[in-house]
Amino acid sequence: MKLYLNWSFWLLYDFAAVVQAAATHARCQNPTLLAAKMLGLLGMLAPASESADLPVLNSDFCADLVEQVYLNGEVVQQGKGGRLCIDRTNLRWNKLTSSTYDADDGYWKVTLVCDNPQCDIAVAAGWSCSWRASQPPDPTQMPFMITAIDVGATVNQSSVTYGDFKDVVTFMSDRGSDRYFHWHVAPALPGRGAQLLATEAVSFDASAGVWKHGMRDFTGNYTFSYSEPDLPEGLECTMQGSPSASPTRAPTAPTMTGKEEL
Repeated sequence: MKLYLNWSFWLLYDFAAVVQAAATHARCQNPTLLAAKMLGLLGMLAPASESADLPVLNSDFCADLVEQVYLNGEVVQQGKGGRLCIDRTNLRWNKLTSSTYDADDGYWKVTLVCDNPQCDIAVAAGWSCSWRASQPPDPTQMPFMITAIDVGATVNQSSVTYGDFKDVVTFMSDRGSDRYFHWHVAPALPGRGAQLLATEAVSFDASAGVWKHGMRDFTGNYTFSYSEPDLPEGLECTMQGSPSASPTRAPTAPTMTGKEEL
């Protein structure tokens, strides 16, 4: 599966190759010391408060992503992850990079892949487009799950500074089996939910003997509303699957005004 479609892991990264490259090095060191090094650097698993008032996050937004992956506390992958837009209210999302575009409105899934090193979403040239009936959206799965803090999460840190944001609170959820998830949350603004600044996941890979830590930052060009780019004029899309396999939430395929009909 291509990385840009891999929502099965929260970071859109396939850790397998990275972990394999680090596994030999990790096994040659004291695992306890390696874990202590990582947790000491990040402070990710500090004692949390016993209870927390969980804020309601703004769940409809767009943001430029910055993603980092750590193994045993050392950065092994980092970079911009494109622009992600999530609309939890209507259970739809889209993600645009320089070479891919994915959009899923719960009715139809549209995928564009650039045949060149990079493409302009406003121009049809270079894009290969496909579409298919979507699966029923599940708010408990990615990407919607990051817009709600786990019930039972506790305060890991409070009144901290995150970039230009003050009084940020970090909530932590212990998901069992050495898996932890964090939400960095800015105070709510009048009439709006609390802004999600970043998420982090920490887990221990026993087979490789390494701690994995992934971080996704949402602060770049953040907007408090959902949007999606117009697909370019003249774009030709190929249907995947049987035409009879229409989604249960929509009787017919959508029409893009002035553009190639899906």
